[in-house]
Amino acid sequence: MTVRFSITLSDRLNQELEQVAGSNDDKKVDALRKAIHLYIAATKATHEGKKVGIARPNQELATEFVGL
Repeated sequence: MTVRFSITLSDRLNQELEQVAGSNDDKKVDALRKAIHLYIAATKATHEGKKVGIARPNQELATEFVGL
């Protein structure tokens, strides 16, 4: 089963989405799907007491995402 919905984005967010999608040869809808999957994974991880963020390979967490 699939669900269709509409979304309203600010001009700035739409521009950023277009840039990210274009840089990965994705359509905007594909970038949004990936973002939703990432959000779900991050939310599950924080509920398990894990930290979510950005780190260089073999280094400690440089930027932690909070509030997920």
